[in-house]
Amino acid sequence: MLGVDPYWERIHLAYQYEVDRRTKSKYRHVIASNMVFEPGEIAYISDDATLIGAFYDFLEWQGMTLSGIEMAAKKRIKRRSRGRFCLVLERLNHGGYIICYLASFHQAYDWRNIQSSLARLFAIAIDDTPEFPPGTPSIKVVPKWKGCGFLYGIPVYRQNLVRPVAGNVRFILRMGELERVRNLVLERVTVSPVQYFSSEVG
Repeated sequence: MLGVDPYWERIHLAYQYEVDRRTKSKYRHVIASNMVFEPGEIAYISDDATLIGAFYDFLEWQGMTLSGIEMAAKKRIKRRSRGRFCLVLERLNHGGYIICYLASFHQAYDWRNIQSSLARLFAIAIDDTPEFPPGTPSIKVVPKWKGCGFLYGIPVYRQNLVRPVAGNVRFILRMGELERVRNLVLERVTVSPVQYFSSEVG
């Protein structure tokens, strides 16, 4: 073929083969690890995954007592709960995780289309979504997260995470983004960061 150097073409093919081999090997290891997620990975939770429920859980986690109306609303919301993607912030030794949910807020393209003021308070743009909060670059995911979306910056404790149905693709934050996400989340809450990000990481 004209314009192709056989030497460099062989190196390219050898490199591609090695990348494919290591990717498949890593995926087999992940499956064998019984769905263990690392901080910065995107996972899926099929139950108890409403944003309002997460907000109530967060309040209780901080020692606040819910009113009778709030408790009834929380139970009603959990009965209607659907699955949702989430970002793992911490992996704890006893099999639990501290996570934040991902949300589209009814397919909002940017923050102006988010109807809830509470959602706007905790929303952080990801990938191709226009930056939000203003002046804050969107959180980058590898491979790129399709469509527009936001991180709902309320940390909650969850178990029973599963891997997203996407073949052998593992979605994970770009290098350096995890610490930035943690800082952005902590800016949105008013209690000590020690309560969120434990040093008890397995």
